[in-house]
Amino acid sequence: MIEMNACVVRALFKTAVLLSALYLPAGYATEPAEPATAALPKVAADSKPVAPATAQPTPPAEHAPAAKTSGIDAVLVLDSSGSMKHTDPLNLRLPAAKLFIALLGNADRAGVISFSDRGYPLAALMPAHDDASRQKLLQAVDKVESNGQFTNLYDALLKARAMLGEQQDNRPRYVILMSDGEMDTGNVARDAQLTSQLKDTLIPELSKAHITLYTVAFTQESAVALLKSIAEATHGQFRLAQFDKDLHDVFTSLFESAKTPDMLPIEGGEFHADDAIQEVTVVATKENPKVRIFLQAPDGKRFTATDVDAQNKAMRWYSSPAFDMITLDHPVTGIWKVLFSTGKNKAYIVTDLGIDTDLKDRHFKRGETLAVTAWLNRGGEIVKQPDILTSTQFTIRMLAPGGTVNEFIMRDTGQLGDKVANDGIYTATVPLITLGQQKLTLVAKSATFQRETTRDITVVETPAVSHALPAPVEANHVTKPPHVVPAHAAQAQAKPAAEEG
Repeated sequence: MIEMNACVVRALFKTAVLLSALYLPAGYATEPAEPATAALPKVAADSKPVAPATAQPTPPAEHAPAAKTSGIDAVLVLDSSGSMKHTDPLNLRLPAAKLFIALLGNADRAGVISFSDRGYPLAALMPAHDDASRQKLLQAVDKVESNGQFTNLYDALLKARAMLGEQQDNRPRYVILMSDGEMDTGNVARDAQLTSQLKDTLIPELSKAHITLYTVAFTQESAVALLKSIAEATHGQFRLAQFDKDLHDVFTSLFESAKTPDMLPIEGGEFHADDAIQEVTVVATKENPKVRIFLQAPDGKRFTATDVDAQNKAMRWYSSPAFDMITLDHPVTGIWKVLFSTGKNKAYIVTDLGIDTDLKDRHFKRGETLAVTAWLNRGGEIVKQPDILTSTQFTIRMLAPGGTVNEFIMRDTGQLGDKVANDGIYTATVPLITLGQQKLTLVAKSATFQRETTRDITVVETPAVSHALPAPVEANHVTKPPHVVPAHAAQAQAKPAAEEG
């Protein structure tokens, strides 16, 4: 599990390296910080020096296997039509694509397609485990422009389907579509025809082939309804990234959905590091580029980006105008604090103690009750030791589209949906009431450690049941039955007549 989870931190570290080059304008630098007086956490013997934050390095060639999955295949489909000058004025889809590539692990493969009047493959599906192939993918993204005359969404997704080919070894497969979603071939009738083929034929084919479609738009003026509907039809997700500050949140969310990494809960900017953590990577959001993020150690000492240099192997820190990313080797146990961040922070970890769930489905109907399980996993085995579990609380936080959060306690009692008591597998039953995309966060928390992992589901309306009425009978075929009087009624009616006689 250590080997598998290593990709989370390393991939995010490469992301920070990449985004420093993508986001930092020429001459940009963080303001000087107070000198740190605390010793950094002990460094692992095999740690490698890291370039300063202002450098523009190439993501390193080493890639560890991706977290919790054997690898994914992903095709990035980027709109290059002229309309993107208006609907993606900040050109965010290019750094977004590079961000996703930087997150890929040793077992992952990716391809790149640009499209306008039709789809143009720029990089075939290839492994992303070495510098040469990764550079090919990044260079393919750089070729995407915004000068195409038309937008043929249908042909773009058709090319993506062809690039993915047939499924191998049950690898999860994804198409990441970044577009304003407007079908435009220069012919209104042709646009309507292709839109129908997209919704009625191609999207069902993607779903049947177990290909998940993620769609991302960069303005509300995009065809949000279409992008949302075709994503959900494949059990995928739609995301809106209107500003550069939204970019990392959108794509780390997609990363979590695809790779399900181990994480630490961050509440009020605080997270609890324990002795089972080999590395932790914190992604801290910033209100604006002038904000300086600080990381406070359990002993109260503070660090910031300028405290880290190429010789500091225990802490790697990269700043961008939108967020900071900090990686610590073997963090000191205790409460760490992220200071001056605006929230939506993430802490990905490398550990031999993680949290797992068997929740696989992502599409459910409103009114259903979902039984969610969770357990601690150490070295691929379910943790069952009473001395650990008796002090650990398992909960589910369910975030609804409107922002409402509901919390459910999970139990291992053999009741209320739990199958076997005291087997280390905790269960909670969750009623599905609210429509739309929901984020489930499973949390295990004790006095000495905390773990969490997330899953995304979509709740749809239950189809109405049609109650067909009986076929009408023609009037001239109706035979009125004779009026039959019950015996007791006939006697009652006959008695007055006899009395009158």
